[in-house]
Amino acid sequence: MDKLRGLLPSLLSFYGDPSRRAVNERGATLDLGGWQLTATLHALLAVRLWHQERGTGLALFCLSYTVLAVGMAGLIRWRRSVYVKHRELLTSAANAHHTAMLLHLVLRGGLPLFSLHGGRPLRLLGLLAVANSSVLTMIYFTHGRMSLPAMRRLLPLLALQPLARSMPLCRCLLREEGAAAPMHALYQAVAAAHEAPLLPVASLAVVPDLGPLHACLAVNAWLLLAVSVALPLSLLRLMEQRTAAARPPAQHAVAQRAASQLKDMSGVAWPMRAFLGSSLVWCAAELGLLAWQVVGQRALRSTA
Repeated sequence: MDKLRGLLPSLLSFYGDPSRRAVNERGATLDLGGWQLTATLHALLAVRLWHQERGTGLALFCLSYTVLAVGMAGLIRWRRSVYVKHRELLTSAANAHHTAMLLHLVLRGGLPLFSLHGGRPLRLLGLLAVANSSVLTMIYFTHGRMSLPAMRRLLPLLALQPLARSMPLCRCLLREEGAAAPMHALYQAVAAAHEAPLLPVASLAVVPDLGPLHACLAVNAWLLLAVSVALPLSLLRLMEQRTAAARPPAQHAVAQRAASQLKDMSGVAWPMRAFLGSSLVWCAAELGLLAWQVVGQRALRSTA
């Protein structure tokens, strides 16, 4: 219990970051138009769902996010200081709600995304990245220029919800006719690309071909960890370094250090580091799945 009590202050320690207010002031202006647009789009989606299912379940869930987006826009207009102070927590809560809504719509058939796969592995990868919210999370928090210290704490937490729903999401995907073959091809391609630079570590993560469900779970976990956590953190760090390098001469020492770091991260270095990081995430996802399967098999044997 004492550890849990100490966890919250550690999680919220980004409130002490002196650059937060300036970042969030600029971001709030950008957010206002975004919340208004997303409220309109989700209201239209709710109307379509209402007409499609002749009922209220999915439509009301979608409408709840519309109400939330309208509330966020109102908060920026009339209580801007509150929004600026708590921007990271507010937007993270909204993102978690949107992820839950999107997963619910996909799993209940309100958004039949996976029916669009067309037997193509790359298209299936894109559809899975939309369905598990990884690409939407990456775009929002990167485009919104969130505080880097805050996102280091919040993005891993936001990935937990879709990770916990990986099994039903993959079963939903594989129920689509003809989805198993492109998923297997996608898994083989991603594995081959990521395991080559890390052969000693990757060899530990190599598992027998356990079928399309394992393939989907591995690709889904990689998308969530690499695209919705590692990639936005890397991009936010790069943006922060660009901002620091452009500071006025009064802050010359800080700007010079940031410019040096930016040079290290530019050109060939940044893509290579990004690829290496993605490879590490892939191997971690595979090892995690392997451990989960071993634990699950032992649990089944113990109950038999």
